[in-house]
Amino acid sequence: MNLEGKRILVIGGTGSLGQALVSRLLKGEMGRPAKVVVFSRDEAKQHLMRIGYFRRPAATEDIAFMNGRDVLNFSIGDVRDYASVLYNLRDADVVFNAAAMKQVPSCEYAPFEGVLTNVVGPHNIVRAIREHNLPVKLVLGISTDKACKPVNVMGMTKALQERIYAQANLGNTQTRFACVRYGNVVASRGSVVPLFLEQIRTGGPVTVTLESMTRFFLTLDKAVDTIFEAVRSALPGEIYVPKVLAAKVVDIARCLINGRNVPIVFTGIRPGEKIHESLVSEEECFRTIERNSYYVILPILPQLRIGSVEEPTLQCEYSSNNALTDLYELDQLLAPYRDGVPELRQQPQTNDGVRKPALKDSGDHAVAGGPTTTEPRQIQDNPLVSVVIPCYNRETFVADAIESALAQTHQNLEILVVNDGSTEEGTETVIKRYLNDPRVRYFKHETNRGIPAARNTAIRQARGEYVAFLDSDDMWLPNKVEAQLRVFSRDFPREIGLVCTDAYFKDNQGKTETRGASVPDDIGSLPSESLLKRLFLGNFIIAQTVMVRRSCFDKVGLLDEMLTGGSDDYDFWLRLAPHFRFAYVPIPLAVARLHGGNYSAMDRHFQDHLVIIAKVVSQNPELAALKPIHLKKLFHSLGMYYLEKGNWQEARNSLWKAIAAHPFHIKALVAWGLACCGRVGRMGLRTYRQLSALEWRV
Repeated sequence: MNLEGKRILVIGGTGSLGQALVSRLLKGEMGRPAKVVVFSRDEAKQHLMRIGYFRRPAATEDIAFMNGRDVLNFSIGDVRDYASVLYNLRDADVVFNAAAMKQVPSCEYAPFEGVLTNVVGPHNIVRAIREHNLPVKLVLGISTDKACKPVNVMGMTKALQERIYAQANLGNTQTRFACVRYGNVVASRGSVVPLFLEQIRTGGPVTVTLESMTRFFLTLDKAVDTIFEAVRSALPGEIYVPKVLAAKVVDIARCLINGRNVPIVFTGIRPGEKIHESLVSEEECFRTIERNSYYVILPILPQLRIGSVEEPTLQCEYSSNNALTDLYELDQLLAPYRDGVPELRQQPQTNDGVRKPALKDSGDHAVAGGPTTTEPRQIQDNPLVSVVIPCYNRETFVADAIESALAQTHQNLEILVVNDGSTEEGTETVIKRYLNDPRVRYFKHETNRGIPAARNTAIRQARGEYVAFLDSDDMWLPNKVEAQLRVFSRDFPREIGLVCTDAYFKDNQGKTETRGASVPDDIGSLPSESLLKRLFLGNFIIAQTVMVRRSCFDKVGLLDEMLTGGSDDYDFWLRLAPHFRFAYVPIPLAVARLHGGNYSAMDRHFQDHLVIIAKVVSQNPELAALKPIHLKKLFHSLGMYYLEKGNWQEARNSLWKAIAAHPFHIKALVAWGLACCGRVGRMGLRTYRQLSALEWRV
C-alpha cells in the first residue's frame, strides 16, 4: 500500500512515536499524503508541535514546511470519546492509533483508566467504521511486548486491543485492521533512557529494579520502519514484530553513566513488572512466520488465516532474556544519548556512605586509585597520542582496528601500523586504503619478527607524548583515549606512567561479554614494591587497553623482542612497576577478540613466562618466596589447556608440576586426577569448573 494522496489520521500524534511518525509521513517516504491530522487531547503539545513545523527554517526537507499549511492539521479530542473519534474518522483513509496509557504503575493504580484508553479507544475506532460504513482503508494499532503473556493491566489492555482489531476484520472487506508489536523505544517519553539521563544529570543514584531484568528496545526510526512495513505488507489481523535488540537494564544504566561517579541503586520490582519481556510467546510460535526480515504473527482467528501455508519460523519464545545484544553494539547505540548529558559534579562516597565534596570535574571516568585533587585539570595542550598497531595476517580485522582509532573523540592522533611480514596479500591492501589520512603511518617488515619487534618499530617512530597499544584484531570505544588522557591530565607531579581500562571480549561466534578485569581497586595508591608483587602474582592488565607516557620507554627501554609468545607486554609492566604509578578506568573501553590457541603458541607463551619469572626474581630477590605461587598458577593453566584439548600426557605433566610447586593445590590435584582418567576424566570437566567457581583457597 502506498500513502500517496491519502488522508491520514494519527491518533496520539503528539507522543514521541507519533511525532516521529508524522515527521516521516510528511517527508513522503511512503508517498506524499494529501492530509495528515494529528489527533490528541494534549493542547500544549499540539501547540508546540504546530509552531515547530510552521516556523521551521527553510533548509528543512519536510513537506511540513514546503506545504505544511495545506497538509498538516491538528485536532483536539480523546480516543475515549466516541463522538470525537467519529468526527475525525469521517474523511480518513488510513488510521494509526498510537494513543496509549503505557506506564505500567499508572495502569496498576488506575486500571479502568487504562481500559478506557487502551481498550475502549480501539473499540470506538472499530465501532465508528462499522456503524457508519466509513471508507477507511487501513487501521494500524501500536501494541507492546507487554501484550505478550501479560501480567499487568497495561499489557492486558494492549492484548485486548490486538484481539479487537483482529476480530474487526470479520465481515469487513473494506478496512484492513492490523497491529505492530515491539518493546521500549529508546528515549521515548516515559522510557528508562530519559529517566536515567535525568538521574545522571542530578548526580544519581540511578535506580534499577533488578540486576537480572532485561528489556527489548529499539530506536524511533526502527519503530516507524516497522509501521511502514506493516502498511506495505500486513494482511488482516496480522501482528508485525521487528527483530530488535535486548539488554539488561543495568547494562543500559552503566553505558549511560559511562564511568562517572554516579551510583546504581536496586529498588526491587515494581507493581505489575516482569523480569523479562517477550515479543512472541511460546503459544504464538506455531503461527509466526518471517516476512521481509520481520516476524509476523498470523491472526488467532482461523477464518483470517485461510490460504496461509508458510512454515513457522520460531521454535521457541522470542524473549528478551534469550536475545541479549552485543555489549559493544549497545554502547554504540546509546552513545548519542549519553553524550548529551551535561558535565557532572562528581560526588564520590566514602566507605561509611557519606558523600565527599563534589569535584569540579567534566564528565571524567571514575578512576581506581587515581591521584587525589580538589580541582582536576582539563586535558592540557591537546597532546599527540601515538597508536601502535602491529599486524600479521589480519586482513579480516585490521580495518576495524584502524577505524576504531580514527573514530576517537580525541582526534590528535598518529596511527602507526606495522605489517610484520604478512603472507596474506590482502592485509597490505586493506591497510593502504587508509594512507590517504595523514594520521595513518605505515611500516613494513620483510619477514615476520614477532609482535614485540613490530611494536618497537612503531615506538621508535612515535612522535607522541603518549603511546597506546592496539592489536590489529581488536577495537576501541570512541572515548577511550580521551578518558585516559583525563587521568594523565590530573596527575601531578607526573607520577602515573600507565593507565589501563576494562574491556569487552568477543569470541569467534561474535558473542561479547565483559569479565571485569581483576585490577586491584587500590592500584593507584600502591607503593612500587606492592605493585610489583601484585603483578608478579599474575598479569591483570589487558594490553589493548593500555596507554603509557612516552618517557616510560626512556626509563626502562623497549619491549623484549625475544619474548615472542605474547608475554612481552607483561614483562614491560613488570619493568615499569618500580618506577611509575599505574591507574585504572574501571569500565570497558576496548573490545578484545578471542581466538583459539594452538600447542606451539601455548608453549612459546609458557616458555616466555619462565624467562620472565627467572629475570624478575634475579632482579628482585625479595620475590623469591612468591615464585612457587606463580609457577603453580602457570603450570595449572597450561595443564587445563592440554586437558581441554584432550592431550592427557601433557596435561598430567603440567598439573603434576603445579602440584610440585604447591603440594596442597586442591584444584590441580583434582584436575590431575581427571587427566589420569583420560576421556572419562574429560567428562568431569563441567563439574570441575563448577567447583572451581567456589574459589577454593589453597
